[in-house]
Amino acid sequence: LKPLSPLSARPWPQGDQPVPALQAAAEAHLDRAALDAAVQAAFDEQNVGGYPDTRAILVVQGGAIVAERYAPGFDQNTRMLGWSATKSIMGTLVGLLVDDGVLKLDAPAPVPEWKGAGDPRGAITLRQLLTMSSGLAFVESYKPGNDSIRMLFEAGDMGALAAASPLEHAPGTFWSYSSGTTNLLSRIVFEATGGTLEGMTRFAQQRLFEPAGMRSALIEPDESGVLVGSSYAYATARDWARYGLLHLNHGQAGGKRLLSQEWLDFALTPTPVSPRPSYGAQLWLNRAEATEVGRKVLQDMPPDAFMAMGHNHQIVAVIPSQDAVIVRLGWTPEGQKFDWNKHLSRIAAALAPAVEPVK
Repeated sequence: LKPLSPLSARPWPQGDQPVPALQAAAEAHLDRAALDAAVQAAFDEQNVGGYPDTRAILVVQGGAIVAERYAPGFDQNTRMLGWSATKSIMGTLVGLLVDDGVLKLDAPAPVPEWKGAGDPRGAITLRQLLTMSSGLAFVESYKPGNDSIRMLFEAGDMGALAAASPLEHAPGTFWSYSSGTTNLLSRIVFEATGGTLEGMTRFAQQRLFEPAGMRSALIEPDESGVLVGSSYAYATARDWARYGLLHLNHGQAGGKRLLSQEWLDFALTPTPVSPRPSYGAQLWLNRAEATEVGRKVLQDMPPDAFMAMGHNHQIVAVIPSQDAVIVRLGWTPEGQKFDWNKHLSRIAAALAPAVEPVK
């Protein structure tokens, strides 16, 4: 594989140079004092050990970076782990293959272990895997001995461990968040791109990371050579923001369409069997229905927001109504909490409604 291309002098977001007209338009519409105070507050909150929880905050509005700050020891070139925000990237890679016609949403998922005669798992579709409604048994809680811990820290072949999960509910009838499900998707992408680590990595780099400007992005593989799509994507804060911008800009980056509108519409459609409309296809949604007041994922954020979210409170929040992306990366220890609703909603409140595009 060719090395990551160096940082360029191209305009943001394909490069790192600000665009003066976009920058001026964005600055004119926001509350600078309130935004700076909200970003500062996210860094002021510390965990019990006295270490800063937040390592990076980056805010984009109107196509311009309007806030960017890092904790000591971190900067715009530091790759940071997204944990389960990786799931959204893996969902996007599946989307590229669906757009290509290589994979079919409503065909049985191509999992060899389920091909035996009479195996009820053979009816599970790609759509059901993407929307966490496969019906497979998988314990996601992070306690010693549970499925997620065994998979992420003991299994050499994470997809095989997930494929061995028994069926607990009829496919398409029950929603259950599962890192195992996403690692099944990873193995499906692996096989669809040639069945090698090189082939899968090249596909991710050439079809998503490079066109979106995500020069730093990489996903760590397990021992079987399959990228760990549930958890192990690393990227700079700017590149996590570029991933959000791909969705904010309707699947387009660098003047080219990477993802179809049909795929994006599917990814942002609430899973029908979820108890609340908070999950699409490997993306979290901030919607709430009239009967579910107070049950948005981020209660004080706009209802059109959608998010890639990960352990230790990693988040890439896309807010179409404000033409904005907010990235927060950090390391909140087990048993402690970073109040991402409070901090992200304060940042969003300092931004304006959608900035008119510069002609």
